[in-house]
Amino acid sequence: MTSTKREINEVSQYLARAQREQKMSALTVGDLENVGDDVKMFQGVGKMFMRATHDEIIKNVTAASKGEEKKEVELQKKLDYLQKKFKSQTENYWELRGVSQPVAAA
Repeated sequence: MTSTKREINEVSQYLARAQREQKMSALTVGDLENVGDDVKMFQGVGKMFMRATHDEIIKNVTAASKGEEKKEVELQKKLDYLQKKFKSQTENYWELRGVSQPVAAA
């Protein structure tokens, strides 16, 4: 049960991180749309910056956002599965002990 609880905590943290990244991407795209096409723009590539067009940068940020959306959906499914598994393990534990499950453990 403790390993399942630990996995639930890890997946919850990854899910929160994916949601934060998605929000940051949405804010970045919103800010980029307010910038004119005539402004010089650069994109980080490793340790350097390369000049890129406005559309290329928006496309890359949008693609990263879509990747985070997919990751968020997968993590949510995994979290649901782990929560069901934990609930089942807890119920089995209390059933084996032959005691009704306390309210605090539910």
